[in-house]
Amino acid sequence: MAHLLTVRNAISGEILLEVPCKPETSSAHVRQLISDRLGGPWRLLPPFDDVPTIQTADYNYHTDTLQCFALRMTHQQVLTACGDCKARLWDADTGQCLRMFAGHASSLDSASFSHDGLRMVTAARDCTARVWSIETGDCVQVLAGHIDEVRSARFSPDGERILTSSGPADRTAKLWSVASGAVLQTLKGHGDEVIDASFSPDGCLCITASYDFTAKIWGSNSGVCLQTLAGHENGLLCATFSPDGMKAATASYDSTARIWNCVTGAFFFVLEGHSDTVFIFNYST
Repeated sequence: MAHLLTVRNAISGEILLEVPCKPETSSAHVRQLISDRLGGPWRLLPPFDDVPTIQTADYNYHTDTLQCFALRMTHQQVLTACGDCKARLWDADTGQCLRMFAGHASSLDSASFSHDGLRMVTAARDCTARVWSIETGDCVQVLAGHIDEVRSARFSPDGERILTSSGPADRTAKLWSVASGAVLQTLKGHGDEVIDASFSPDGCLCITASYDFTAKIWGSNSGVCLQTLAGHENGLLCATFSPDGMKAATASYDSTARIWNCVTGAFFFVLEGHSDTVFIFNYST
């Protein structure tokens, strides 16, 4: 059965093209279909629900697969992280590349802004995360201590700490001081790769998602595991808190998402209906 692939403008959301394709269609063939219709070059982004699935042709300076895409809405800027070991900052109105952030020795897995928009953090397969000044493009801190690739990195709400997660040889998340680059806490307890980690809105809790089929909620100051969220039937890809911090949501390879009680660890709902991996979950604000 054919599916409909929709290509949208990354800034306006305008539908540029709708292409029927089969589920087994390769990414290379999809790129060729789009290039034939709209011109190229094009690169596929991870199939996250909150970002465009296809990179628009204006953002064509990277030389490898794009791994991450973030928006800095207060400045109308776009941040991309790539397999070419670099991150780039773009003007969302013109498509102009404003700055390149180079220093990692391997492919980047994620990039995100601080809440004040003055800094960014990148996570890479060279086992490090790096903190950068948006204004100058300088690397102001190298966070080294994981023994496997760093899969995610995010700032705390107050911008004073960073939370990272790491691969199967490491199986931990770490909390870091932005000012000193020192490890404040190492969150140990997962039995497989920790693919994602994020702070609660008040910064008092952390949540981690692992390929061991579980998520865990931790005290961000103590590093103590407060709850283990078990129930998924395959590895997790995403875990996040609700805006009020009372619930958590997880997304999994088992084709479901779940919503959990952060206090008791019980799940409220299983969100079923997808026929393949659920990559990401976002709450409305």
